[in-house]
Amino acid sequence: MFERVGYLDARVSDIAKEADVAHGSYYTYFDSKKAVFQAVVTDVSAEIDSAVAHHSTDQTGDPIGNLLNANRRYLEAYYANSKMLTLIEQVATTDPEIHRHRIASRRRHVQRVASTIRRLQERGDADPAIDAFTTAGALVAMLSSFAYWSTIHIDDYRDVDQVVTDIWIRAIGLKKNKRVGAARAS
Repeated sequence: MFERVGYLDARVSDIAKEADVAHGSYYTYFDSKKAVFQAVVTDVSAEIDSAVAHHSTDQTGDPIGNLLNANRRYLEAYYANSKMLTLIEQVATTDPEIHRHRIASRRRHVQRVASTIRRLQERGDADPAIDAFTTAGALVAMLSSFAYWSTIHIDDYRDVDQVVTDIWIRAIGLKKNKRVGAARAS
């Protein structure tokens, strides 16, 4: 319902009808339209968090392959939820709670990427001269903004997952290894 009509135009009666519950039953689960929107925001955030988290397909010693796979999973999750993510951004400009949620989510992602960069630096796999936190902030912003722009199809972007991964590799000075080259060739 939110994706179809937007947050402002969605009414509790419409949401209840969409959920196939009686209007009064809606209030058994949520006390307002805002509460159901916050629940959707939480679900979408969890899906994005899951997409970028360590995954069972990640391989020890293959940071580039793992980065490519994480970026690919993020982009897939973003594209699947693009309308809702755009709506969340819009609502965050006027709703302090949604804004705080957005800021907390971004901080989590930046901290996660900064921790990964620091680990790579400690192992000698990334440029020790870069500031991990600032670089992580720039890379997270680049990826989320590029995901947004590539969903509205103003241009015909190709190989988005590979291109953004190559940018990350260069930005952090990630060293390539033989295993990665073989994985990319397949």
